[in-house]
Amino acid sequence: MKKNIYISYSWDDKGNIEKVEYIVKCLRDTLKCEYNIILDQEIFNKETQDVNRFIADNIIDADMVIVFVTPSYVIKANKKDDGYGNKKDQKSGVEIETGYILERKHNWEKSIITVLLDGENVPKYLRQLSYIKEEVDSNIIQTLERKIKNFISEKDIHCTYENKKNNENLQTPHNLNLKNKPLDKIVDIEFICTGEPVRISGILLLDKSYVNLEHYQIINIFKKIVSENIMNYFAEKNSFVFQCNYFRIEFKNYDSYKKFIMKIENAMDGYLEAVSNFEVKYEIYSRFPMDNNYDFKLATVNKNIWIQMLKFANSFDWDNGKSNWNIFQRNDYYIHVFSPVISYNDSYDACEHVTLHAINKSDFHSDDVYLYVKVQDMVRNSKCNKIDVRKTWSINITCKWFKKEFIPLFCKKNNYLEDIIQIEEDREYYEEDIFSRAQMFYMCNKAEVGNEELNKLKEALIFCLNKKSAYSDMGYIKSKLGIQQNLTTNDDIIEYLNSNEFNKYLMKPNYNSSIADDLLRCIKSFTDNYSNHRINDYDIKYLSKKINSLISKMEKIELLGKYDK
Repeated sequence: MKKNIYISYSWDDKGNIEKVEYIVKCLRDTLKCEYNIILDQEIFNKETQDVNRFIADNIIDADMVIVFVTPSYVIKANKKDDGYGNKKDQKSGVEIETGYILERKHNWEKSIITVLLDGENVPKYLRQLSYIKEEVDSNIIQTLERKIKNFISEKDIHCTYENKKNNENLQTPHNLNLKNKPLDKIVDIEFICTGEPVRISGILLLDKSYVNLEHYQIINIFKKIVSENIMNYFAEKNSFVFQCNYFRIEFKNYDSYKKFIMKIENAMDGYLEAVSNFEVKYEIYSRFPMDNNYDFKLATVNKNIWIQMLKFANSFDWDNGKSNWNIFQRNDYYIHVFSPVISYNDSYDACEHVTLHAINKSDFHSDDVYLYVKVQDMVRNSKCNKIDVRKTWSINITCKWFKKEFIPLFCKKNNYLEDIIQIEEDREYYEEDIFSRAQMFYMCNKAEVGNEELNKLKEALIFCLNKKSAYSDMGYIKSKLGIQQNLTTNDDIIEYLNSNEFNKYLMKPNYNSSIADDLLRCIKSFTDNYSNHRINDYDIKYLSKKINSLISKMEKIELLGKYDK
Protein backbone atom coordinates (compact mmCIF):
# COMPACT_ATOMS: atom_id res chain seq x y z
CA MET A 1 0.00 0.00 0.00
CA LYS A 2 1.39 3.41 -1.00
CA LYS A 3 2.27 5.95 1.67
CA ASN A 4 0.58 9.37 1.43
CA ILE A 5 2.52 12.64 1.42
CA TYR A 6 0.59 15.91 1.71
CA ILE A 7 2.02 19.15 0.27
CA SER A 8 1.31 22.37 2.20
CA TYR A 9 2.17 25.64 0.42
CA SER A 10 0.81 29.10 -0.42
CA TRP A 11 -1.10 29.57 -3.66
CA ASP A 12 -0.55 33.25 -4.28
CA ASP A 13 3.08 33.32 -5.43
CA LYS A 14 3.26 32.13 -9.03
CA GLY A 15 7.04 31.68 -9.12
CA ASN A 16 7.07 29.54 -6.01
CA ILE A 17 4.04 27.53 -7.13
CA GLU A 18 5.93 26.61 -10.29
CA LYS A 19 8.92 25.57 -8.16
CA VAL A 20 6.70 23.45 -5.89
CA GLU A 21 5.08 21.78 -8.90
CA TYR A 22 8.51 21.01 -10.38
CA ILE A 23 9.80 19.52 -7.11
CA VAL A 24 6.64 17.41 -6.74
CA LYS A 25 6.98 16.17 -10.33
CA CYS A 26 10.59 15.11 -9.71
CA LEU A 27 9.65 13.37 -6.45
CA ARG A 28 6.87 11.49 -8.22
CA ASP A 29 9.23 10.34 -10.93
CA THR A 30 11.58 8.73 -8.41
CA LEU A 31 9.08 7.70 -5.69
CA LYS A 32 5.99 6.87 -7.75
CA CYS A 33 5.93 3.17 -6.86
CA GLU A 34 5.94 3.79 -3.11
CA TYR A 35 4.33 7.16 -2.45
CA ASN A 36 1.18 9.06 -3.37
CA ILE A 37 1.95 12.81 -3.33
CA ILE A 38 -1.13 15.01 -2.85
CA LEU A 39 -1.02 18.46 -4.46
CA ASP A 40 -4.33 20.21 -3.90
CA GLN A 41 -4.48 22.47 -6.97
CA GLU A 42 -4.39 19.45 -9.27
CA ILE A 43 -7.52 18.11 -7.57
CA PHE A 44 -9.35 21.44 -7.61
CA ASN A 45 -8.55 21.98 -11.28
CA LYS A 46 -10.19 18.64 -12.15
CA GLU A 47 -13.32 18.78 -9.99
CA THR A 48 -15.31 20.98 -7.64
CA GLN A 49 -14.60 20.08 -4.05
CA ASP A 50 -14.96 21.80 -0.70
CA VAL A 51 -11.51 23.11 0.28
CA ASN A 52 -11.98 22.59 4.00
CA ARG A 53 -13.04 18.95 3.65
CA PHE A 54 -10.24 18.23 1.19
CA ILE A 55 -7.62 19.61 3.56
CA ALA A 56 -9.04 17.91 6.64
CA ASP A 57 -9.34 14.49 5.02
CA ASN A 58 -6.01 14.41 3.24
CA ILE A 59 -3.79 15.99 5.85
CA ILE A 60 -4.97 13.76 8.70
CA ASP A 61 -4.65 10.64 6.52
CA ALA A 62 -1.13 11.53 5.34
CA ASP A 63 1.93 9.64 6.55
CA MET A 64 4.01 12.78 6.06
CA VAL A 65 3.50 16.51 5.43
CA ILE A 66 5.96 18.61 3.44
CA VAL A 67 5.64 22.35 4.15
CA PHE A 68 7.04 24.69 1.48
CA VAL A 69 7.61 28.02 3.25
CA THR A 70 7.56 31.41 1.53
CA PRO A 71 6.97 34.90 2.97
CA SER A 72 3.27 34.75 2.09
CA TYR A 73 2.97 31.31 3.73
CA VAL A 74 4.43 32.73 6.96
CA ILE A 75 1.94 35.63 6.94
CA LYS A 76 -1.02 33.29 6.51
CA ALA A 77 0.15 30.75 9.08
CA ASN A 78 0.80 33.43 11.71
CA LYS A 79 -2.38 35.49 11.23
CA LYS A 80 -5.92 34.74 12.28
CA ASP A 81 -7.60 35.94 9.09
CA ASP A 82 -7.66 34.98 5.43
CA GLY A 83 -3.91 35.51 5.14
CA TYR A 84 -4.25 38.90 3.49
CA GLY A 85 -5.34 40.97 6.49
CA ASN A 86 -9.05 40.99 5.69
CA LYS A 87 -12.23 38.89 5.56
CA LYS A 88 -11.76 37.74 9.13
CA ASP A 89 -14.69 35.33 8.87
CA GLN A 90 -12.88 33.42 6.12
CA LYS A 91 -9.74 31.35 6.63
CA SER A 92 -7.09 30.55 4.06
CA GLY A 93 -6.13 26.99 3.23
CA VAL A 94 -2.78 27.60 4.95
CA GLU A 95 -4.48 28.62 8.20
CA ILE A 96 -6.76 25.58 8.09
CA GLU A 97 -3.73 23.36 7.54
CA THR A 98 -1.88 25.04 10.42
CA GLY A 99 -4.16 23.52 13.06
CA TYR A 100 -3.72 20.01 11.69
CA ILE A 101 0.05 20.39 11.26
CA LEU A 102 0.31 21.68 14.83
CA GLU A 103 -1.54 18.59 16.07
CA ARG A 104 0.84 16.43 14.04
CA LYS A 105 3.82 18.27 15.57
CA HIS A 106 2.59 17.37 19.05
CA ASN A 107 2.13 13.70 18.15
CA TRP A 108 5.06 12.95 15.82
CA GLU A 109 7.07 15.95 14.68
CA LYS A 110 9.38 13.81 12.53
CA SER A 111 6.51 13.37 10.06
CA ILE A 112 6.79 17.08 9.13
CA ILE A 113 9.47 18.23 6.67
CA THR A 114 9.88 21.99 6.30
CA VAL A 115 11.47 23.45 3.15
CA LEU A 116 12.41 27.14 3.16
CA LEU A 117 11.91 28.17 -0.46
CA ASP A 118 12.09 31.93 -0.10
CA GLY A 119 12.84 34.44 2.66
CA GLU A 120 14.47 33.84 6.03
CA ASN A 121 11.50 33.15 8.31
CA VAL A 122 9.33 30.13 9.06
CA PRO A 123 5.92 30.16 10.83
CA LYS A 124 6.12 30.57 14.60
CA TYR A 125 4.78 27.12 15.34
CA LEU A 126 7.40 25.44 13.11
CA ARG A 127 10.50 27.23 14.38
CA GLN A 128 11.27 24.43 16.80
CA LEU A 129 11.78 22.05 13.86
CA SER A 130 14.81 21.83 11.59
CA TYR A 131 14.27 22.75 7.93
CA ILE A 132 15.78 22.34 4.48
CA LYS A 133 17.32 25.43 2.91
CA GLU A 134 19.05 24.91 -0.44
CA GLU A 135 19.59 27.31 -3.33
CA VAL A 136 19.45 24.63 -6.04
CA ASP A 137 16.26 22.67 -6.75
CA SER A 138 18.15 19.42 -7.30
CA ASN A 139 19.64 19.67 -3.80
CA ILE A 140 16.18 20.22 -2.31
CA ILE A 141 14.88 17.16 -4.17
CA GLN A 142 17.77 14.93 -3.07
CA THR A 143 17.41 16.01 0.57
CA LEU A 144 13.65 15.45 0.47
CA GLU A 145 14.05 11.98 -1.03
CA ARG A 146 16.51 11.03 1.69
CA LYS A 147 14.36 12.39 4.52
CA ILE A 148 11.20 10.73 3.17
CA LYS A 149 12.87 7.33 2.86
CA ASN A 150 14.56 7.64 6.26
CA PHE A 151 11.30 8.56 7.98
CA ILE A 152 9.23 5.81 6.37
CA SER A 153 11.99 3.29 7.09
CA GLU A 154 12.18 4.41 10.73
CA LYS A 155 8.39 4.26 11.05
CA ASP A 156 8.25 0.74 9.60
CA ILE A 157 11.09 -0.41 11.87
CA HIS A 158 9.27 1.06 14.88
CA CYS A 159 6.04 -0.77 13.97
CA THR A 160 7.92 -4.03 13.34
CA TYR A 161 9.74 -3.68 16.67
CA GLU A 162 6.50 -3.02 18.57
CA ASN A 163 4.79 -6.01 16.94
CA LYS A 164 7.80 -8.25 17.65
CA LYS A 165 7.97 -7.02 21.25
CA ASN A 166 4.26 -7.69 21.74
CA ASN A 167 4.56 -11.19 20.25
CA GLU A 168 7.54 -11.96 22.47
CA ASN A 169 5.66 -10.75 25.51
CA LEU A 170 2.68 -12.90 24.57
CA GLN A 171 4.89 -15.98 24.40
CA THR A 172 6.41 -15.38 27.83
CA PRO A 173 5.44 -18.12 30.14
CA HIS A 174 2.11 -17.07 31.63
CA ASN A 175 -0.39 -18.95 29.44
CA LEU A 176 -2.85 -20.07 32.08
CA ASN A 177 -5.75 -22.47 31.58
CA LEU A 178 -7.87 -22.34 34.72
CA LYS A 179 -11.07 -23.75 33.26
CA ASN A 180 -11.33 -26.77 35.55
CA LYS A 181 -10.17 -25.10 38.77
CA PRO A 182 -12.00 -22.73 41.14
CA LEU A 183 -10.99 -19.15 40.37
CA ASP A 184 -10.99 -17.80 43.91
CA LYS A 185 -8.29 -20.27 44.95
CA ILE A 186 -6.17 -20.07 41.82
CA VAL A 187 -5.98 -16.57 40.35
CA ASP A 188 -6.45 -13.04 41.58
CA ILE A 189 -5.09 -9.63 40.72
CA GLU A 190 -4.25 -6.74 43.04
CA PHE A 191 -3.09 -3.15 42.40
CA ILE A 192 -1.59 -0.32 44.41
CA CYS A 193 -1.21 3.37 43.51
CA THR A 194 1.61 5.29 45.20
CA GLY A 195 3.43 8.57 44.97
CA GLU A 196 2.85 11.91 43.36
CA PRO A 197 2.71 11.81 40.37
CA VAL A 198 0.89 8.53 40.84
CA ARG A 199 2.49 5.28 39.71
CA ILE A 200 0.65 1.99 39.74
CA SER A 201 2.00 -1.51 40.30
CA GLY A 202 0.27 -4.84 40.52
CA ILE A 203 0.55 -8.54 41.14
CA LEU A 204 -1.14 -11.46 39.41
CA LEU A 205 -1.58 -14.15 42.06
CA LEU A 206 -1.52 -17.74 40.83
CA ASP A 207 -1.96 -21.10 42.54
CA LYS A 208 1.65 -21.52 43.64
CA SER A 209 3.36 -18.48 42.15
CA TYR A 210 2.80 -14.87 41.16
CA VAL A 211 3.63 -12.38 38.38
CA ASN A 212 4.64 -8.78 39.13
CA LEU A 213 3.13 -6.15 36.84
CA GLU A 214 4.93 -2.86 36.20
CA HIS A 215 3.34 0.54 35.57
CA TYR A 216 3.60 0.44 31.77
CA GLN A 217 2.17 -3.10 31.64
CA ILE A 218 -0.82 -2.17 33.76
CA ILE A 219 -1.52 0.93 31.66
CA ASN A 220 -1.57 -1.27 28.54
CA ILE A 221 -4.03 -3.61 30.27
CA PHE A 222 -6.20 -0.62 31.23
CA LYS A 223 -6.17 0.60 27.61
CA LYS A 224 -7.29 -2.82 26.45
CA ILE A 225 -10.17 -2.83 28.95
CA VAL A 226 -11.38 0.60 27.78
CA SER A 227 -10.80 0.00 24.06
CA GLU A 228 -12.54 -3.36 23.79
CA ASN A 229 -16.12 -4.10 24.67
CA ILE A 230 -14.93 -7.17 26.56
CA MET A 231 -17.87 -7.83 28.87
CA ASN A 232 -20.58 -7.78 26.22
CA TYR A 233 -18.49 -9.75 23.73
CA PHE A 234 -17.88 -12.73 26.00
CA ALA A 235 -21.32 -12.72 27.63
CA GLU A 236 -22.67 -14.45 24.51
CA LYS A 237 -19.93 -17.10 24.29
CA ASN A 238 -19.01 -20.28 26.13
CA SER A 239 -15.29 -19.53 26.22
CA PHE A 240 -14.04 -16.76 28.50
CA VAL A 241 -10.45 -15.75 27.85
CA PHE A 242 -8.57 -12.65 28.92
CA GLN A 243 -5.48 -12.18 26.78
CA CYS A 244 -3.07 -9.27 26.83
CA ASN A 245 0.58 -8.79 25.89
CA TYR A 246 1.76 -10.33 29.16
CA PHE A 247 -0.51 -13.26 30.01
CA ARG A 248 -3.48 -15.31 28.85
CA ILE A 249 -6.10 -16.70 31.23
CA GLU A 250 -9.04 -18.94 30.38
CA PHE A 251 -11.86 -18.87 32.96
CA LYS A 252 -14.42 -21.56 33.66
CA ASN A 253 -17.49 -19.28 33.41
CA TYR A 254 -18.65 -15.73 32.76
CA ASP A 255 -19.02 -14.83 36.46
CA SER A 256 -15.37 -15.67 37.16
CA TYR A 257 -14.32 -13.70 34.12
CA LYS A 258 -16.50 -10.73 35.12
CA LYS A 259 -15.10 -10.69 38.66
CA PHE A 260 -11.55 -10.52 37.28
CA ILE A 261 -12.38 -7.72 34.80
CA MET A 262 -14.25 -5.67 37.40
CA LYS A 263 -11.18 -5.72 39.66
CA ILE A 264 -9.13 -4.26 36.82
CA GLU A 265 -11.80 -1.65 36.03
CA ASN A 266 -12.02 -0.53 39.67
CA ALA A 267 -8.23 -0.15 39.82
CA MET A 268 -8.28 1.81 36.57
CA ASP A 269 -10.96 4.20 37.89
CA GLY A 270 -8.87 4.82 41.01
CA TYR A 271 -5.74 5.46 38.95
CA LEU A 272 -7.52 7.85 36.56
CA GLU A 273 -8.95 9.80 39.49
CA ALA A 274 -5.47 10.11 41.02
CA VAL A 275 -4.00 11.32 37.71
CA SER A 276 -6.83 13.83 37.26
CA ASN A 277 -6.26 15.16 40.78
CA PHE A 278 -2.54 15.50 40.05
CA GLU A 279 -3.23 17.50 36.86
CA VAL A 280 -5.72 19.77 38.64
CA LYS A 281 -3.36 20.38 41.57
CA TYR A 282 -0.46 21.47 39.35
CA GLU A 283 -2.71 23.07 36.71
CA ILE A 284 -1.33 20.96 33.91
CA TYR A 285 -4.60 21.05 31.96
CA SER A 286 -4.09 20.07 28.33
CA ARG A 287 -0.30 20.08 28.29
CA PHE A 288 1.47 16.87 27.38
CA PRO A 289 4.65 15.69 29.12
CA MET A 290 7.98 15.46 27.33
CA ASP A 291 8.63 11.89 26.17
CA ASN A 292 6.11 10.50 28.68
CA ASN A 293 8.19 11.75 31.60
CA TYR A 294 6.76 14.08 34.22
CA ASP A 295 8.52 17.08 32.68
CA PHE A 296 6.66 19.83 30.82
CA LYS A 297 8.17 21.96 28.09
CA LEU A 298 7.74 25.74 28.26
CA ALA A 299 9.69 26.92 25.24
CA THR A 300 12.45 26.34 22.71
CA VAL A 301 15.37 28.78 22.44
CA ASN A 302 18.83 28.93 20.97
CA LYS A 303 21.43 27.68 23.45
CA ASN A 304 23.22 31.06 23.43
CA ILE A 305 19.96 32.83 24.29
CA TRP A 306 19.47 30.47 27.24
CA ILE A 307 22.98 31.30 28.50
CA GLN A 308 22.10 35.00 28.26
CA MET A 309 18.89 34.33 30.18
CA LEU A 310 20.89 32.75 32.99
CA LYS A 311 23.26 35.72 33.12
CA PHE A 312 20.30 38.09 33.05
CA ALA A 313 18.57 36.25 35.91
CA ASN A 314 21.79 36.26 37.94
CA SER A 315 22.51 39.95 37.37
CA PHE A 316 19.72 41.40 39.49
CA ASP A 317 19.85 42.08 43.18
CA TRP A 318 16.21 41.34 43.82
CA ASP A 319 14.89 43.26 46.80
CA ASN A 320 12.49 41.17 48.86
CA GLY A 321 9.13 42.90 49.13
CA LYS A 322 9.49 45.20 46.13
CA SER A 323 8.84 42.72 43.35
CA ASN A 324 6.16 40.14 42.59
CA TRP A 325 8.80 37.45 42.14
CA ASN A 326 12.47 36.93 42.95
CA ILE A 327 15.30 34.84 41.52
CA PHE A 328 17.84 33.28 43.84
CA GLN A 329 20.42 30.49 44.02
CA ARG A 330 22.36 32.09 41.20
CA ASN A 331 24.05 29.49 39.00
CA ASP A 332 24.79 28.58 35.40
CA TYR A 333 22.40 25.65 35.07
CA TYR A 334 18.84 26.65 35.95
CA ILE A 335 16.62 29.57 37.00
CA HIS A 336 15.01 29.29 40.43
CA VAL A 337 12.04 31.64 40.91
CA PHE A 338 10.01 32.21 44.07
CA SER A 339 7.26 34.45 45.41
CA PRO A 340 8.56 36.57 48.30
CA VAL A 341 7.06 36.36 51.77
CA ILE A 342 6.34 40.10 51.81
CA SER A 343 5.06 41.39 48.51
CA TYR A 344 2.55 43.89 47.18
CA ASN A 345 1.07 41.54 44.61
CA ASP A 346 -1.88 39.23 44.21
CA SER A 347 -0.48 37.30 41.22
CA TYR A 348 1.55 34.74 43.13
CA ASP A 349 1.06 33.11 46.51
CA ALA A 350 3.84 33.84 48.99
CA CYS A 351 6.66 31.32 49.48
CA GLU A 352 5.98 29.31 46.34
CA HIS A 353 8.84 28.19 44.09
CA VAL A 354 9.58 26.87 40.62
CA THR A 355 12.78 25.88 38.78
CA LEU A 356 13.37 26.19 35.03
CA HIS A 357 15.75 23.67 33.46
CA ALA A 358 17.15 23.29 29.94
CA ILE A 359 18.03 20.23 27.87
CA ASN A 360 19.58 19.93 24.43
CA LYS A 361 17.14 19.27 21.62
CA SER A 362 17.39 15.72 20.30
CA ASP A 363 18.13 16.90 16.75
CA PHE A 364 21.91 16.50 16.35
CA HIS A 365 22.17 19.48 13.98
CA SER A 366 20.21 21.88 16.19
CA ASP A 367 21.69 24.49 18.54
CA ASP A 368 18.38 24.82 20.37
CA VAL A 369 17.47 23.75 23.88
CA TYR A 370 14.12 22.95 25.45
CA LEU A 371 13.21 24.90 28.59
CA TYR A 372 11.10 22.79 30.91
CA VAL A 373 9.77 22.30 34.42
CA LYS A 374 10.33 19.11 36.40
CA VAL A 375 7.22 18.02 38.22
CA GLN A 376 9.46 16.17 40.69
CA ASP A 377 10.79 19.58 41.81
CA MET A 378 7.24 20.70 42.46
CA VAL A 379 6.31 17.56 44.37
CA ARG A 380 9.45 17.79 46.50
CA ASN A 381 8.63 21.38 47.43
CA SER A 382 4.97 20.66 48.00
CA LYS A 383 5.36 17.71 50.43
CA CYS A 384 1.61 17.30 50.65
CA ASN A 385 -0.80 15.01 48.83
CA LYS A 386 -3.85 17.23 49.31
CA ILE A 387 -5.33 18.31 46.00
CA ASP A 388 -5.90 21.92 47.11
CA VAL A 389 -2.53 22.43 48.83
CA ARG A 390 0.85 22.94 47.20
CA LYS A 391 4.00 24.95 47.92
CA THR A 392 5.03 25.45 44.32
CA TRP A 393 3.98 27.40 41.28
CA SER A 394 1.73 25.40 39.01
CA ILE A 395 2.62 24.61 35.40
CA ASN A 396 0.01 27.13 34.28
CA ILE A 397 1.32 29.94 36.53
CA THR A 398 4.91 29.20 35.48
CA CYS A 399 4.01 29.40 31.79
CA LYS A 400 2.15 32.68 32.25
CA TRP A 401 5.01 34.18 34.27
CA PHE A 402 7.59 33.12 31.71
CA LYS A 403 5.55 34.41 28.77
CA LYS A 404 4.08 37.60 30.24
CA GLU A 405 6.80 38.79 32.63
CA PHE A 406 10.21 37.21 32.21
CA ILE A 407 10.43 37.14 28.40
CA PRO A 408 9.32 40.79 27.88
CA LEU A 409 11.76 41.96 30.59
CA PHE A 410 14.63 39.90 29.17
CA CYS A 411 13.99 40.96 25.56
CA LYS A 412 13.61 44.62 26.45
CA LYS A 413 16.89 44.59 28.38
CA ASN A 414 18.76 42.90 25.50
CA ASN A 415 16.95 44.58 22.58
CA TYR A 416 15.54 41.30 21.27
CA LEU A 417 12.24 40.66 19.58
CA GLU A 418 10.12 38.39 21.75
CA ASP A 419 9.64 35.85 18.97
CA ILE A 420 13.23 34.63 19.36
CA ILE A 421 11.72 32.42 22.09
CA GLN A 422 9.21 29.84 20.88
CA ILE A 423 6.55 29.31 23.52
CA GLU A 424 4.99 25.87 23.88
CA GLU A 425 1.33 26.86 23.86
CA ASP A 426 -1.24 25.02 25.92
CA ARG A 427 -3.13 22.56 23.73
CA GLU A 428 -6.37 24.29 24.75
CA TYR A 429 -5.16 27.31 22.78
CA TYR A 430 -5.62 25.34 19.58
CA GLU A 431 -8.48 23.17 20.82
CA GLU A 432 -10.58 21.56 18.12
CA ASP A 433 -14.28 20.94 18.49
CA ILE A 434 -15.04 17.68 20.25
CA PHE A 435 -16.18 15.94 17.06
CA SER A 436 -12.91 16.71 15.28
CA ARG A 437 -11.01 15.32 18.27
CA ALA A 438 -13.18 12.21 18.33
CA GLN A 439 -12.78 11.68 14.59
CA MET A 440 -8.99 11.88 14.84
CA PHE A 441 -9.01 9.52 17.80
CA TYR A 442 -11.19 6.81 16.26
CA MET A 443 -9.26 7.04 13.01
CA CYS A 444 -5.95 6.43 14.81
CA ASN A 445 -7.06 3.96 17.49
CA LYS A 446 -8.61 0.53 17.20
CA ALA A 447 -11.12 1.30 19.91
CA GLU A 448 -14.27 -0.79 20.04
CA VAL A 449 -17.42 1.05 18.94
CA GLY A 450 -20.65 -0.73 19.81
CA ASN A 451 -23.74 -0.93 17.63
CA GLU A 452 -25.65 1.37 19.95
CA GLU A 453 -22.83 3.93 19.73
CA LEU A 454 -22.92 3.75 15.93
CA ASN A 455 -26.66 4.37 16.05
CA LYS A 456 -26.04 7.43 18.23
CA LEU A 457 -23.61 8.75 15.62
CA LYS A 458 -26.16 8.11 12.88
CA GLU A 459 -28.81 10.00 14.87
CA ALA A 460 -26.36 12.87 15.42
CA LEU A 461 -25.74 13.13 11.68
CA ILE A 462 -29.48 13.08 10.96
CA PHE A 463 -29.90 15.88 13.53
CA CYS A 464 -27.30 17.97 11.67
CA LEU A 465 -28.92 17.30 8.29
CA ASN A 466 -32.28 18.42 9.68
CA LYS A 467 -30.70 21.61 11.05
CA LYS A 468 -28.61 22.79 8.11
CA SER A 469 -28.31 22.18 4.39
CA ALA A 470 -25.06 20.38 3.51
CA TYR A 471 -24.37 22.68 0.53
CA SER A 472 -20.89 22.04 -0.85
CA ASP A 473 -20.34 19.10 1.51
CA MET A 474 -23.12 17.02 -0.04
CA GLY A 475 -20.72 15.10 -2.30
CA TYR A 476 -18.28 14.67 0.58
CA ILE A 477 -20.92 13.19 2.88
CA LYS A 478 -22.14 10.82 0.16
CA SER A 479 -18.60 9.57 -0.45
CA LYS A 480 -18.00 8.94 3.27
CA LEU A 481 -21.28 7.04 3.60
CA GLY A 482 -20.56 5.01 0.46
CA ILE A 483 -23.72 6.27 -1.27
CA GLN A 484 -23.80 5.33 -4.95
CA GLN A 485 -27.31 6.60 -5.70
CA ASN A 486 -27.94 10.06 -7.13
CA LEU A 487 -29.13 11.68 -3.90
CA THR A 488 -29.31 15.47 -4.08
CA THR A 489 -30.99 16.74 -0.90
CA ASN A 490 -30.63 16.43 2.86
CA ASP A 491 -33.93 14.56 3.00
CA ASP A 492 -32.62 12.01 0.49
CA ILE A 493 -29.59 11.31 2.68
CA ILE A 494 -31.71 11.11 5.85
CA GLU A 495 -33.98 8.56 4.13
CA TYR A 496 -30.91 6.53 3.16
CA LEU A 497 -29.54 6.66 6.72
CA ASN A 498 -32.83 5.22 7.99
CA SER A 499 -32.93 2.48 5.35
CA ASN A 500 -32.41 -1.23 5.99
CA GLU A 501 -29.42 -1.13 3.63
CA PHE A 502 -27.54 1.36 5.80
CA ASN A 503 -28.56 -0.31 9.06
CA LYS A 504 -27.11 -3.60 7.79
CA TYR A 505 -23.92 -1.73 6.95
CA LEU A 506 -23.77 -0.39 10.53
CA MET A 507 -24.00 -3.90 11.92
CA LYS A 508 -20.94 -5.18 10.03
CA PRO A 509 -18.45 -6.77 12.45
CA ASN A 510 -14.80 -5.71 12.74
CA TYR A 511 -15.27 -2.40 10.96
CA ASN A 512 -16.99 -0.40 13.67
CA SER A 513 -14.07 1.97 14.36
CA SER A 514 -13.76 2.69 10.64
CA ILE A 515 -17.51 3.34 10.34
CA ALA A 516 -17.36 5.65 13.37
CA ASP A 517 -14.52 7.54 11.68
CA ASP A 518 -16.63 8.06 8.53
CA LEU A 519 -19.72 9.17 10.46
CA LEU A 520 -17.67 11.58 12.58
CA ARG A 521 -16.12 13.10 9.45
CA CYS A 522 -19.64 13.76 8.16
CA ILE A 523 -20.77 15.24 11.49
CA LYS A 524 -17.77 17.53 11.84
CA SER A 525 -18.63 19.14 8.50
CA PHE A 526 -21.44 20.72 10.56
CA THR A 527 -19.45 21.37 13.75
CA ASP A 528 -15.86 22.41 13.03
CA ASN A 529 -14.68 26.00 12.75
CA TYR A 530 -14.16 25.76 8.99
CA SER A 531 -17.74 24.79 8.14
CA ASN A 532 -19.91 27.05 5.98
CA HIS A 533 -23.02 25.51 7.55
CA ARG A 534 -21.98 25.11 11.18
CA ILE A 535 -24.74 24.36 13.66
CA ASN A 536 -24.91 26.54 16.79
CA ASP A 537 -22.98 25.93 20.01
CA TYR A 538 -26.06 24.73 21.90
CA ASP A 539 -26.72 22.07 19.28
CA ILE A 540 -23.07 20.97 19.39
CA LYS A 541 -23.27 20.68 23.18
CA TYR A 542 -26.44 18.59 22.83
CA LEU A 543 -24.78 16.25 20.32
CA SER A 544 -21.66 15.86 22.45
CA LYS A 545 -23.90 14.61 25.28
CA LYS A 546 -25.57 12.24 22.84
CA ILE A 547 -22.28 10.51 22.02
CA ASN A 548 -20.96 10.80 25.57
CA SER A 549 -19.86 7.14 25.80
CA LEU A 550 -17.57 7.59 22.77
CA ILE A 551 -16.11 10.81 24.17
CA SER A 552 -15.60 9.27 27.62
CA LYS A 553 -13.78 6.31 26.07
CA MET A 554 -11.55 8.66 24.07
CA GLU A 555 -10.71 10.83 27.09
CA LYS A 556 -9.86 7.82 29.27
CA ILE A 557 -7.50 6.34 26.68
CA GLU A 558 -5.87 9.73 26.06
CA LEU A 559 -5.29 10.25 29.79
CA LEU A 560 -3.90 6.73 30.17
CA GLY A 561 -1.55 7.40 27.26
CA LYS A 562 -0.07 10.56 28.78
CA TYR A 563 1.87 8.73 31.48
CA ASP A 564 2.20 5.20 30.15
CA LYS A 565 5.94 4.58 30.65
